[in-house]
Amino acid sequence: MRTCTPEISTSQEQFNLFIRNLIFPKLLNEDRKEMEGPLTLDECKRVLGLSQESKSPGEDGFTVEFYKYFFDSVGGYLLESLNAAHEVGKLSISQRRGVIILIPKVDLDLLDLQNGRPITMLNTDYKITSKALARRIETSCQGQTS
Repeated sequence: MRTCTPEISTSQEQFNLFIRNLIFPKLLNEDRKEMEGPLTLDECKRVLGLSQESKSPGEDGFTVEFYKYFFDSVGGYLLESLNAAHEVGKLSISQRRGVIILIPKVDLDLLDLQNGRPITMLNTDYKITSKALARRIETSCQGQTS
């Protein structure tokens, strides 16, 4: 009786060997705590200052310009909301929601779905969160290479 065992291709063997020999950097405990901690008002404000204006808002309709103009009034509430999400382990439903729309490609049949370019419009509070966390990673990586 024959046993059927799938043969591993040479490329798969090479890939496995490559993966086995990779060395991934690890964060020190103090760096991990700093990166995983709650956001600060300063981080949110800094990210907002770097954010591009004149972009379409997400489902909630709040633009970068809105947050910049009213940050002194709403920044504390925004921070409270984002840090509550950190405590719970996930963003609220509205913070996780995006609107997918199709941008038509030029001079093509608009009735054919393949002639549209899908984009997802995300809420600005989500963008602030993701950019603040990305900046933490970026700062941490720069500190390790210096």
